[in-house]
Amino acid sequence: MTGRREFLLGVAALGATSAFPAARSVITADYGPSKLDIYDPALGKRLPVILYIHGGAWQVGSRKDVDAKPAFFRDLGFLFVSADYRLGPFHKPDRQAADVAAAYRWVRENIALHGGDPRRILVMGHSAGSHLVALTALRGDLPGVAGLILNDIQMYDIAKYAALRGGLPRHFAYLFPERKWPDLSPVSHLGSAPIPPTLIAYSKMPLSRELSLDFAATLKASGGNVSTFDGRAYKHIDIDRKIGTENGGISAAIAAFLQRYQ
Repeated sequence: MTGRREFLLGVAALGATSAFPAARSVITADYGPSKLDIYDPALGKRLPVILYIHGGAWQVGSRKDVDAKPAFFRDLGFLFVSADYRLGPFHKPDRQAADVAAAYRWVRENIALHGGDPRRILVMGHSAGSHLVALTALRGDLPGVAGLILNDIQMYDIAKYAALRGGLPRHFAYLFPERKWPDLSPVSHLGSAPIPPTLIAYSKMPLSRELSLDFAATLKASGGNVSTFDGRAYKHIDIDRKIGTENGGISAAIAAFLQRYQ
């Protein structure tokens, strides 16, 4: 999100209720820093796993903000897991990234008990969640991760984002002090770990296309297997909320990307 109005609209959308398909069953686990939900566990199976990290400008949101995703990924043959992380203003992105890494470790060590395959875990994020996923993956905190789905964030390279828009928005600046920009920029950590297959999607949010395509090109230049989805038909919130509610668009792009894991 780039402005105060978009930020507030995003907060409102995260809190909205909707009539998405309900999960058949949910198991909640404490992974240490926070909790995660395992949707529709499939005992005795070894399904590929989606670990979802929600958005919310690093300050709001919940693992419960999953909309139609559990049913969508279940129908594709995946076990869906959604994790919380500790939120700002008291918890900054470096600590949040550590939470994502801890959630991934818990899933890798325990998901076989719930029907998941620990060798086929993909991590997916939206908005702030995409930043945290990219950061943890590229600096090597998601060992063995099978793939990434990064859905609509601009801050792959924080300095470049700040330069293009004339500084960070005030509601982000305190989370990302300039001295930490290099460490908190996913692009800074290229070379620290193998690049897993990655799908990068972007909406019509200002600068999202430019910075997402730039990041995709950088990953490809470093040997990454990267796909992109042009989601300029979507608003920033809708490119996440509509996953699993339509036959084409972002849902079809994700389904096509996941075929290699089925």
